[in-house]
Amino acid sequence: MSFSINWTIKALDQLEALDEYLFENAPEHVDRILKEIQLVPNILITYPEAGSIEPMLAKVGTFRYLVYSHYKLIYRVHLTRVYIVSIFDTRQNPDKIFDGL
Repeated sequence: MSFSINWTIKALDQLEALDEYLFENAPEHVDRILKEIQLVPNILITYPEAGSIEPMLAKVGTFRYLVYSHYKLIYRVHLTRVYIVSIFDTRQNPDKIFDGL
């Protein structure tokens, strides 16, 4: 079975904010990093449970994550759809993970 990847508005907003930040602070890497972040979830098309369960979010639901560099791509699976709900920079306070939901 094949799953579809869907980015929430919140995750797309975070991706855009990351784009702006990288453009200002690491313009030579912005295209590569953003492209790779967008490619990471492709494994979920075939293996939607490939990511680990995010224990910090266990009280609000079953969320999983994939890691790219120091970013967690947090997602949920519903039927045949995978929803990327947040891009979380692991260098920040772990409690901020709830802000992305």
